[in-house]
Amino acid sequence: MIRSLLSWFAQKFQERSLSMDQFPDVEARRVQLLSTLKKKSTPMFFVDTNILTDRYQELTQALENHWKKHIVAYSFKTNYAVARTFCALGAWSEVVSGKEYDMARHLGYSGEKIIFN
Repeated sequence: MIRSLLSWFAQKFQERSLSMDQFPDVEARRVQLLSTLKKKSTPMFFVDTNILTDRYQELTQALENHWKKHIVAYSFKTNYAVARTFCALGAWSEVVSGKEYDMARHLGYSGEKIIFN
């Protein structure tokens, strides 16, 4: 099973051949990005939710093709900002503290879809 899943990902990677049209057009958003950067002095992480959604759907489709019983859970410690997007897509959350658990509940994750490590 794992080999077939890895083969599927390798095929998808080759099909894409990493052309520039697969990356966000930062140039087109230059004014918006510069405006945001001027307002904040801390490091930032920009996410294109369309790309994030596309990659999530590809992952879940691959898992569905190879493992009918699977769960995709997003680690809150990785980046809180995209947790709401993953919740809307149906992912579970993975938390390591009461604070993260409370945040997951606040964002709409049901208790049975929270993995506490």
